[in-house]
Amino acid sequence: MINTSGRERLSLVLAYDPAPQILVDPRQVFGTGVETDYEPITCGDYLTWRFGRSFAYRNEA
Repeated sequence: MINTSGRERLSLVLAYDPAPQILVDPRQVFGTGVETDYEPITCGDYLTWRFGRSFAYRNEA
């Protein structure tokens, strides 16, 4: 979502030991009428993707 308040906003996410098969779908948060650039993804796939981006330097040979 776009912050139109003119004030600074801080967003925090807390995922405490989620099961890898749990589906994260932005439409469950914002509703089906909201357009999003993000497709639903499982917690396991997201963590694999995120760690791959964060630690990509480890894959460089």
